[in-house]
Amino acid sequence: MKQKMKHISIIMVVCCILTMMPFNAFTAKAASADEAIAWVQSQVGRSIDYDKVYGAQCVDLIKAYYNYLGAAPVNGNGCDYATNALPSGWMRIQGAVPQKGDILVYSGNSSNPYGHVAIFESEWSTYHQNFDGHPYVEKITTISYRGFTNPYWGVVRPNFTGSGGSNPSVATSWNLWTNSLQDRNAVIYGGISTSASVQFNRAGAYVWDESGRLIAQGDEGTSVRGYYMEIKYDIRSELGASLEPGSTYTYQFWADFGGTRYYSGKSTFKTTGTKMRFTDVRQGDWYYDAVKYVFEHNIMTGYNPTMFGPNEPLYRVQFAKTIWNLEGNPHVSYSYQYPDVPYGAWYADAVMWASNANIITGYSNGYFGAGDLINREQMAVMMYRYAQYKGYYTGQRANIYGYTDGYKVSEFARNAMSWAVGSGIITGKYHETQLDPQGYATRAECATVLKRFMEKY
Repeated sequence: MKQKMKHISIIMVVCCILTMMPFNAFTAKAASADEAIAWVQSQVGRSIDYDKVYGAQCVDLIKAYYNYLGAAPVNGNGCDYATNALPSGWMRIQGAVPQKGDILVYSGNSSNPYGHVAIFESEWSTYHQNFDGHPYVEKITTISYRGFTNPYWGVVRPNFTGSGGSNPSVATSWNLWTNSLQDRNAVIYGGISTSASVQFNRAGAYVWDESGRLIAQGDEGTSVRGYYMEIKYDIRSELGASLEPGSTYTYQFWADFGGTRYYSGKSTFKTTGTKMRFTDVRQGDWYYDAVKYVFEHNIMTGYNPTMFGPNEPLYRVQFAKTIWNLEGNPHVSYSYQYPDVPYGAWYADAVMWASNANIITGYSNGYFGAGDLINREQMAVMMYRYAQYKGYYTGQRANIYGYTDGYKVSEFARNAMSWAVGSGIITGKYHETQLDPQGYATRAECATVLKRFMEKY
């Protein structure tokens, strides 16, 4: 019986060996960054044609590097390392400050659409193959890693055990948590515990957005000694990144001691607020930043979650609502003032407040004009009155007659338009030649005016 089991075991081992042979079955082995660089140095002057295709290319050096680290080489051009498969435990970080042993990834450009890959030792010490057409591995020390012709994209980071030493007798564990979640910020914490007292040397963190793009990183020295160290970062004030409302982010901490860098696992958090998902407002549109700004500040919303209507005209009641939102939605008691502003209408509170504050008034016929569109000079007047209501300085003036249609500005709106142009809240149209005072204001124009006003005051 034992003899039969032995034969079965041998067959299973052989099958496992056979099934592990394809390149996509490799797993990364542990090696320090110093060991990896020593291997690369041993290849200097050699011509490596790993895949036997197109001669010794930059990617052949990287494929051999993968193989040395016990990982499955991947196919593709240099720029493809920004997106191709990663071995287990490895990281890809766009825009990262490289660390020893990282694979540098360069995007394609007009002169070399295939991109480039190299290996990083220090800012002025990198290893390349096929650099300037040289079909061999060489060390470049005359150009910074950011100074090559192809634009620097980021790194692929192998799962090294450390940068020189190891601490097999020291066990580590991490605890990650967040605090103060806001629309645009969060505070992240990482606590590392060790089984022996150690001297921590450096610590830091990485933060990625939903697309996997690195948006922030921390790196600092530390003098902490003991069994535990807590690392904390305020992402906005300490790492200099502004987050997006309603978005998910991933973060990871690291700490160095004893010549080894220890990484935590990755954790995620979601900011408060609502993420803008308008399909008719795209990055690159002249009004994108303004719409995003007023949406995230709860000043303007869309017609529905996916449509903002940037080129749609704006109604008087809609503008009254935006000013009321800007003021923080103050409570008002309804009183019958206008036949076209009934009790319970979605705009009733906004109109009541704006009318009582003398910001938007009705017509001489007793109606408010709820269904009327608002034009650009009326918008200037209402913003001017709101600024005065708030006690802001409104002495800025511009010569509106420098515009070809400046004479068309109605008398009641001249001071307001002069202030709006002088303060930069309203600008000219058609290459700054016309004010278009009687032209109907679009929702995109309204968003732009509100953003400028809020940033100024």
